[in-house]
Amino acid sequence: MKRKTIPKASPGIFDYQNWVESLAQQSSPLDRLLEIVDFEKFRAVLEAPITREPRSPGGRPAYDAVLMFKVLVLQRLYGLSDDQAEFQIRDRFSFQRFLGLSVADRMPDAKTIWKYREDWTRTQTVERCFGLFRDQLTAKGLVENPGKIVDATFVEVPKQRNTPDENKHIKANKEAPAHWDDDIAMKRQKDIDAEWTKKNNQTYFGYKCHTLVSSMSKLIERYTVTGAATHDSQEFLSLILPSRDKEVWADSAYGSEMTDEALTAMGVTPHINRKGKRGHPLTDEDKAYNREVSRIRARVEHVFGAMTNSMNAMRIRCIGMVRARGIIGLNNLVYNMLRAGQLLKPKIA
Repeated sequence: MKRKTIPKASPGIFDYQNWVESLAQQSSPLDRLLEIVDFEKFRAVLEAPITREPRSPGGRPAYDAVLMFKVLVLQRLYGLSDDQAEFQIRDRFSFQRFLGLSVADRMPDAKTIWKYREDWTRTQTVERCFGLFRDQLTAKGLVENPGKIVDATFVEVPKQRNTPDENKHIKANKEAPAHWDDDIAMKRQKDIDAEWTKKNNQTYFGYKCHTLVSSMSKLIERYTVTGAATHDSQEFLSLILPSRDKEVWADSAYGSEMTDEALTAMGVTPHINRKGKRGHPLTDEDKAYNREVSRIRARVEHVFGAMTNSMNAMRIRCIGMVRARGIIGLNNLVYNMLRAGQLLKPKIA
């Protein structure tokens, strides 16, 4: 007996409208993000650096700045390249709804996405947007906790295949070897700001994001970006704001008498894991202290874990410190948006 199947129907005049309405009745995580984040508050900051004189009368008008900022949020949220972002915006109704677009609207292409990100990265607009959203979270009472955690994580970029002599020249002079000028196309693909380093017998190439996180809300309050070879402790004190940070937790990489004295002079209480030395292993008291410190310090690993697993944020594709700082800043901003959504989620009675 032949099994019956549902026959294909011919599309009707209202089928697309009915399809859109049925999808609109089902919420997505992006709808929740629209409820939490007031993107219009970023408009003044976003529009400031992209005012351009028209090259000729007429011409195609520019895309809305808030719309393009939402596109960058989508990119960092789902780990999309420019080309994939263009395709997914055209393909996914949830993305169009998040951006306020319909199939009748003109949609940004990959080059336009790249251009806006370049403008906002070059003018440090990303950093200002991060600070603006942090102020919004502060107004909601989410980052008032005086206890902070400091830690750093590697952000890798595509590895460079240079010769040992070329790497030695870049490390010593912070500039490209002269013979690279003979091949400009190749030189443009070379990253002389990213650095090599090794940790726990694993080699990394790229940058390092140093973050200060609220110990209760797990929101990122401040961050800096350096080459991967920069030691964690070198950015430690620059992240501390004595008027807001009264206690700070960190792992043993930050521990030193100089650091303890500097924090005490700032009025900040340090909680830093102790480390043993040759001939002076950790005592039982030290181990008990480290367990107590780690109980709070480990919360920063939840931040890095979320960014690694949910956003694929620890591997980026860009060239140069300026672009890396912009993309890493966007990653931190989008993480805070997601975390704010969790903190403001209605409690189940």
